[in-house]
Amino acid sequence: MVKSCNQTLAAATVSALGEALVLGTKAGVDPAKIVEVLSGGYARRGALEIRGEAILARDFTPGFKSVLQLKDLRLAVELAHGIGVPTPLLALVQEHYKAAQVIASGEEDHTNVLKVSEQLAGVEVRGGAQ
Repeated sequence: MVKSCNQTLAAATVSALGEALVLGTKAGVDPAKIVEVLSGGYARRGALEIRGEAILARDFTPGFKSVLQLKDLRLAVELAHGIGVPTPLLALVQEHYKAAQVIASGEEDHTNVLKVSEQLAGVEVRGGAQ
């Protein structure tokens, strides 16, 4: 159960990180600057500290595969359903990762969920000035 709780938070964090990077990039902010500022602020999270530079370098070499993240999200949804706990945010994050399986490889790192937000916004997050 605790692993499912952890995966719920981790996946939501990575999904939100992707959206934040796409938002700033689309607005013309250097993604490296976004990573730098977010790394020092209240929104700082392990995903950013561990994978921030790799995301900027477009390195989706798996630390934790996207397909495994989706499996863990399915398990968390099933557990929540089984004990009658509504999890609307978890359901949304699960759908985000399902979309990532369609547009990117499930064998890549789970941070590839960023590619969903990129495709929707028509922008690519890449280190250095845009």
